[in-house]
Amino acid sequence: MSSRPAAPGPRLVYDADAPGTHAATPARTRTRRPTWIAIALVAAALLLAAFQWQRATALEARVGELGRALATAQAELGARRAQLDAIRASVDDVRKRVEGLASLAAEPPTAPPARPAEPAPPH
Repeated sequence: MSSRPAAPGPRLVYDADAPGTHAATPARTRTRRPTWIAIALVAAALLLAAFQWQRATALEARVGELGRALATAQAELGARRAQLDAIRASVDDVRKRVEGLASLAAEPPTAPPARPAEPAPPH
């Protein structure tokens, strides 16, 4: 053996605990984790979109039903208004007849009878 010290310079180390051997493993895990997170987020977004689409379809059907119910109710209101107009016309006619009878009853019995109003010509 020589008494000289070992030459300064690089030497090979085959130790598993040597610095730099663990640096590659976290990099691989970090690159895979965002990929899985992105895939999970896309899947969640697709599920939410499908749920919202189903809900929107159900709401559109409900809007159609309510539109038909509204049209039916408006038709019924129109019919009721027509009935009310006919009833008002009848009540007005009865009121005019009652006023005529009241004025006839208010005349003295000895007065000559009032000349009846001429009937309106037919239309």
